[in-house]
Amino acid sequence: MKVLAVDDDQRSLHLLKVCLEHQGYEVLIARNGLEALDILYKNDVHLIVTDRMMPKMDGITLCRKIRSLEIRGGYVYIILLTVCDRKEDVVEGIAAGADDYLSKPFNREELKAHVDSGIRVLNLEHSLLKKNEVIRKDLEAAREVQKSLILNDLPIVPGLEFGSYFLPSVYVSGDIYNIFWLDDSHIGFYHVDVMGHGVLSSFFSLLINQRMRNDLYPYELLKVNLNGRPRYKINTPDEVASLLNEENVIRSHESFFTMLYGFLNIESGVISMYRAGHNFPLIIRANGDSFYLKGGGPPIGLGIPINRDGVEHVQLHKGDSFVVFSDGINDCFSAEQADILYGMRRAQEFLVANRSLGMDDLFARLIADVKTFRGKDEFEDDVSIIGIKFN
Repeated sequence: MKVLAVDDDQRSLHLLKVCLEHQGYEVLIARNGLEALDILYKNDVHLIVTDRMMPKMDGITLCRKIRSLEIRGGYVYIILLTVCDRKEDVVEGIAAGADDYLSKPFNREELKAHVDSGIRVLNLEHSLLKKNEVIRKDLEAAREVQKSLILNDLPIVPGLEFGSYFLPSVYVSGDIYNIFWLDDSHIGFYHVDVMGHGVLSSFFSLLINQRMRNDLYPYELLKVNLNGRPRYKINTPDEVASLLNEENVIRSHESFFTMLYGFLNIESGVISMYRAGHNFPLIIRANGDSFYLKGGGPPIGLGIPINRDGVEHVQLHKGDSFVVFSDGINDCFSAEQADILYGMRRAQEFLVANRSLGMDDLFARLIADVKTFRGKDEFEDDVSIIGIKFN
């Protein structure tokens, strides 16, 4: 392991070098903070013993500079040498970024004890980095599994265009959605946003997704078997929400979720839907008129009864679109003004202005606009969008 010794006094520097080499370290030397920074840029060094008082750049400034840098390979442990152990000097050094301090003059045993302490910290940090790398790989694997469970191939229906967009905030997402054939005349869809984000939320969302896919057996959530003809009855959107709200498996997770569930009659163009505390879905008319559908009821899983009058029906005409996106979009803050949100209105205006684009292209451009507004590519919450265009 390499150790960097920094001191403008030749005798003190020589003593540091001899003592550290005696402990088995490869020792690099610098005579001031500027030389030390140059060595750090060029070498893999993670332990520094530096004097406090030096020309060109002193030890305090060196500490601050190191803490402001991205050092390759991990953390740099800094031991600050002081001519006395005055409380003010110690406080200033620790505040500047030093991890430990050692008073001059020192002996070999004192130096060894302080260096050994630093090595223990670095070893722990290295162990933590390795464990974090394992966790990162596990999360990446979980992300791929989740992506495989979220629809990739949208239904192909003459006269209809479907689109979607999915971007988890931290590897895995609490958002989940689907667009699917409900029967020969209806396309079903749902868009779910579980409270929070990350691993626990993603597991809960996958449970909900699995529950929604188990259509007829054994719970009859989306459709109910009938004796004779017709062979089944399609549950209304509020009935689906009520069944989910009453399930023990949902309540046992001590969490809740918002959801939009509905279906489109592909012959009439009528959408029937129920919004359970979810973001408002947006209707965009072919001529540019647009509005949010704001009916519905409370989130699912809170024990609050479903609003039986909350089902909405909306007629789509040629060129009209139906879009719903998670609040990870409208709740983004501006990079220039920390108290300004992207908001529902800006999202509406962008989607309307670019309505002539294909669905997938439209959603990708919306996300690009949000990223520009945020000033960075990362999102603090999960982002997902689904859309239907009636042609």
